[in-house]
Amino acid sequence: MLLLAGAVFIQTQAQNVVRVEYFVDSDPGFGAATGVNIATGLQDVTANFQFNINDLSAGFHNLYIRSLVTPYQVIEAGRV
Repeated sequence: MLLLAGAVFIQTQAQNVVRVEYFVDSDPGFGAATGVNIATGLQDVTANFQFNINDLSAGFHNLYIRSLVTPYQVIEAGRV
């Protein structure tokens, strides 16, 4: 069991976040949301941003934040 857990950590690589964006309630599509300024090339990404809530209606809303990591790879069933 420990050997298997160790193998997972050996294959882990740092990710390079190149884009961060956010949207409220409905997804406009990747790349079409509001961008957040970040310093690229760092392993730790910390971002502060403000957005205007005055245009939102009264009630509950959802804030979504997503990022793009390169190189982007889809992994299925252990294959790249």
